Amino acid sequence: MSESQCDYNSMFNSSDAILGYINHFCIQFADATNEAQFYFDTLVEFIESQEQKEIQHLDGVAETVPSNLKGEFWDYHYPYHWRDIFEETLKASFIVSLFSILEFYLKCICPVIYDGKSKKLEEYNKKERFPENFRQYLKGYKSLNLSSLDWDSIKKLWQIRCIIVHNQGLCSIEKDDEKKLEEFTNENDGISISNSGINIDLAFCKRALLTVNKFGIDIGLLIRNYLTNR
Repeated sequence: MSESQCDYNSMFNSSDAILGYINHFCIQFADATNEAQFYFDTLVEFIESQEQKEIQHLDGVAETVPSNLKGEFWDYHYPYHWRDIFEETLKASFIVSLFSILEFYLKCICPVIYDGKSKKLEEYNKKERFPENFRQYLKGYKSLNLSSLDWDSIKKLWQIRCIIVHNQGLCSIEKDDEKKLEEFTNENDGISISNSGINIDLAFCKRALLTVNKFGIDIGLLIRNYLTNR
């Protein structure tokens, strides 16, 4: 059911039912981010173990190689693919997956506050990109203290997600946005821009997870409090 077809006030016959709906998706969001972390940690461990397993095998082979050719042997046979293919793909897909989780969650919980007095979320979806569409929608409810939410970090991470999805990790964005992104990379460890490409490490992915998780929890609490006091 789309948001335009959905009238939450008529769907639920009590405030407890609406809060139960919100709580369901808050729990679902927490479960999804926990699963994402488990998935990420498991694959990191797998990649590292397989790399070491292949290196150990090559160590045995390298013993039969003349000493003057060992450097050439390792240059040619070192299992770079575990880092250059598997790890790089994992990092990129993980950032993208985090925002799939967050965007779905926000689409489920934010429209619940609609009371017929403000514009519907779908009107902002047509005009604004994520996450600004949600921020502009929630601004219509004056008692919501949106300043407590880390919109700036979410917006920067979303920008990184878009660069990964649409440009294979290459920056081709507006100058003002590029400047803001450069400021973000300068202020955060584990992410950099070189040759117009975004480079992120495993630790940055974990911090991105914490940022997205906290944002989701904070916005869920904000909406629950708003509905309780409305």
